[in-house]
Amino acid sequence: QSQPSVSAPMRIKNYSVTGKLRAASGQAMYLAERDVDGKKVAIKIRHSRPGEHQPPLQRFVQEAAAVGRLQHRNIAAIFDHGFAEDLAYIVMEYFPAGSLRDALSGALPPRQALSLLAQAATALAEVHRQGIVHGGLKPENFMVREAGELALAGFEDAGDETSDDPRSDLYALGVIFFEMLTGQIIKAPPARLPAALAHCQELVDALLAKDPARRYASADAVLEAVNAVIARKVR
Repeated sequence: QSQPSVSAPMRIKNYSVTGKLRAASGQAMYLAERDVDGKKVAIKIRHSRPGEHQPPLQRFVQEAAAVGRLQHRNIAAIFDHGFAEDLAYIVMEYFPAGSLRDALSGALPPRQALSLLAQAATALAEVHRQGIVHGGLKPENFMVREAGELALAGFEDAGDETSDDPRSDLYALGVIFFEMLTGQIIKAPPARLPAALAHCQELVDALLAKDPARRYASADAVLEAVNAVIARKVR
């Protein structure tokens, strides 16, 4: 575990920073402990940049506030957010097991891939009901709890802030599902799944349809289709 860097705050509100988790795109994630009970949390911060107006920092916090209202088991918990000196911060659930990306060292067993797809679709159904489109889904956005449960996170890192079509998230979910099944990242129209995975072909085809109108109509429809496959006692 690394120590806080010289430029990192040693404290943010009622939290003591103990180490740095990662940094990218003008943001940094720190490991911290909550004063009241010592609970480990992750704190994402964004410093204001020279000459930068306040709206980007306000949007950073507003997005966290919107996600924080989504109390759901498959969505990462957000405990606090706000401003401190020249930075904005978001205090969220800490995942020592890492993300789904860390678990994808190769193909997963089909039943496990289907279970994870169901959890991911459940999370998307909830955020879509609230009018939120992620727009940048990737394995790094699905965190893994120690019991193996998925939790959607990383809304502030979304790649397409202009997208308002939830089916763009479904396509991204298909890309993730294909990688879970095959261990391969799609770089072109995917090949047919091998015979051992034929029971998942319809799911892959509908999620990855080039025409959005031919994809599943909603994340709820994806979940219904996944549950139908699981009900056939797939091993």
